[in-house]
Amino acid sequence: MLTPHAAPRLLHTQAPHITGHHTPPRLRLRRITRGNRALQVGLLLLITLLLLALALPPLLVAPAFQHYDAVLQAPTVAHPLGTDALGRDLLSRLAQGARISLLAAFGSQTLALLLGASVGGVAAMRGGRWDGLLMRLADATLAFPALLLVVVLQSALSGGVAMLLLVIALTTWPLYARLARAQILVTRSAEYVLAARATGAAPARLLWSHLLPSARPALLVAAAFAVPQAVFLEASLGFLGLGAAPPTATWGGLIRDAYDVILVRPQLIVAPVLAVTVLTLAAALLAAGLTPPSRTQPIRPPSRQPR
Repeated sequence: MLTPHAAPRLLHTQAPHITGHHTPPRLRLRRITRGNRALQVGLLLLITLLLLALALPPLLVAPAFQHYDAVLQAPTVAHPLGTDALGRDLLSRLAQGARISLLAAFGSQTLALLLGASVGGVAAMRGGRWDGLLMRLADATLAFPALLLVVVLQSALSGGVAMLLLVIALTTWPLYARLARAQILVTRSAEYVLAARATGAAPARLLWSHLLPSARPALLVAAAFAVPQAVFLEASLGFLGLGAAPPTATWGGLIRDAYDVILVRPQLIVAPVLAVTVLTLAAALLAAGLTPPSRTQPIRPPSRQPR
């Protein structure tokens, strides 16, 4: 009988393992993070940012409220991080920017992963002209600098946060398309895939139920590595004034506003820059923690034999 374990023993190419019992998510998370310092620290930083974005705003003043008698105020009890040039509370605006940045980073990569995996799967399954056309489209997208492409798209398709997610996703999808295609080209001739094809499985079911699950670990690691790029792109758009429309706060917009008064209140630029750095570091640590250890043995110099 054909089983998923009959597939070639290649990294990230096995079919999903089916067990008779369901592992609770908490136990599964504990098992994954045990002894994985990079993943633990990355999750801790990410949870801290989530608390800043979700739990803190109800306790603060409205981010768009202007205190005209507290313009460019130094940190106080009422305003722990001070106020900007319009008297708006910096901590409140930083928390609002955290929601935008987290949504832009992880939301855009979710869209890019779905789009790229679909394109790569179709290219690998259809082959021929479809494969060449879709991969040339991916190459053309990768040929443009990411920042230049996202600025052009955002300028042409100016809109709200949803359009921002779409623009970043349209910039980063080729990474997932190429990775999914490479993985599917390896697994499409596996015995469990041939068995599913022989039973009459539809191409869409074959792709989403048998081929793409084998590429899921590699795609998730690639997504974690791509999140810092999405953070940089979102912050760059905010700095250039192409991000979310005012008065919505973004970290890039906060950096731009602080840059205008850096000689008067240099501390205003520290908080948003530090926030971008922490989110980028958290994503990098998550990617490092999710990356499977190398199975190759280090090359050692041959020992000298005594004469």
